[in-house]
Amino acid sequence: MTGLLLVGAFLVLAVPLSLRPIGRRMPPARWARVCAVCLLAGAVLWQVGLVSVALPGVLRTLHAGGLANACDRVLGGVNPVVAGGLGWIAAVLVGLTGVRARRERRRIKDNRHRAHVEPWLGAHTAHDRFELVVLPCDEVIAISTDGAPAQVVVSAGLVETLTPEQLDAVVRHEAAHLQHRHARLLLMSGAIRSALWYVPVARLSCHVLETALERWADEEAAGPSAAERSVVREALWRVTESTSSPGVAAFAGPATIAERLDALTSPAPARSLARSLLVGASVVGAFGFALAALIGTRSELDLLAALTHLCPR
Repeated sequence: MTGLLLVGAFLVLAVPLSLRPIGRRMPPARWARVCAVCLLAGAVLWQVGLVSVALPGVLRTLHAGGLANACDRVLGGVNPVVAGGLGWIAAVLVGLTGVRARRERRRIKDNRHRAHVEPWLGAHTAHDRFELVVLPCDEVIAISTDGAPAQVVVSAGLVETLTPEQLDAVVRHEAAHLQHRHARLLLMSGAIRSALWYVPVARLSCHVLETALERWADEEAAGPSAAERSVVREALWRVTESTSSPGVAAFAGPATIAERLDALTSPAPARSLARSLLVGASVVGAFGFALAALIGTRSELDLLAALTHLCPR
């Protein structure tokens, strides 16, 4: 059952990647939420599965032989040597996952702290929910940073590169990131990408989420108007570089530009009952499989105490 739990976690993590062709045709806000839920739940389920695999080997090291044998019987019934080896591999992965996730979270937060502009640097203009900062440099910069206050940071080089209409679109894009608190989802995505570096489908699904967040902000900036969509698209064409750091919402992140340009060429995505039902059925199926495996694993773990006295020491 432990193996099935890992399979279920894998299926949940794979939902954003496998449904990407459909998700690209959905409203980005809805699609981004689906991706975020699947990534967070899949990562948690993956960790629970690894802990279950690690139990026998760890318990033997702690001289709980009877309980370890019970784990072997209940959680798989494989050869004790094989189970011990797999257990310790899983235990190492559990530890590395936690360390890498914390380290990546700290790195992203440090990057955001460094990206926040002090009052004495550049021109600061107060807006409704954020502060617009224009840095006196020639590099092309367009980022948003949460904090006190939240900031949309652009450079003098960007101001000179874009028309006033395009610059307004860029500011609206970055303001949308702040309004919808995309920084939290980018932080989660970065932590999962680093923690599950050995699960390619998780890394690719993180990219799907990050692209959906950028498209969400694009749609907020452009709206349904064909003229405004053209303005945002032209701004993307002209902004070819950004000095942003990982985990900071940037207008022209290179990994997402192609899909965003393609989306802005078309009308704004409309809601579709058929697509929603297909995505919903896939999500429910993946979660249902994982939940059944989790319940089975929980039931098996509840039997360990009762089985311990039957196992030879």
